[in-house]
Amino acid sequence: MNVDSIVIHIVPHPTPVYSPAALEDFERINRALFAQPRKALRNSLKKTLSKELVRFLEVESGVDFGLRPAKVSLREVVDLVTALEKWHAKG
Repeated sequence: MNVDSIVIHIVPHPTPVYSPAALEDFERINRALFAQPRKALRNSLKKTLSKELVRFLEVESGVDFGLRPAKVSLREVVDLVTALEKWHAKG
């Protein structure tokens, strides 16, 4: 019998990648992104966010909305959350 194993080494970030106040926005963006993981960001986000907000996030975040959620880096997710915070601040 063959046994396969793997060891994962997790190193925490020295500083938070998003502010604790933005946790709700972080969760909202993640739920929207991964609700339809095979679709491009633009289409994934349109399912749960308004068209106006999706356009704002695309322009403000600088993230490529042609990517699929699995190809989005943590930095890009943080950029989306930051843009969503700006949306709340302007509104």
